[in-house]
Amino acid sequence: MAVLGFLIYALAPKYFETQQAERDNSTKCKSYRALESIAAALYREDPEGTEWLSKAKEAEKRRKQHKCSQLILDK
Repeated sequence: MAVLGFLIYALAPKYFETQQAERDNSTKCKSYRALESIAAALYREDPEGTEWLSKAKEAEKRRKQHKCSQLILDK
């Protein structure tokens, strides 16, 4: 029983990392990242505007829906 527990403990993180990498490489997650980048560019051009906010909200919705890793953008 202890051996089984150890195997699960040792192998589970690699399995989940592989699953996340596959999701992040999907077309759906690529569209999330593109939309997030568009929102960031719109924000840089017009921080007072509303278009960037609607794009950012849609991107966040897609990220959660498709379980994509969050994109971190530099300022």
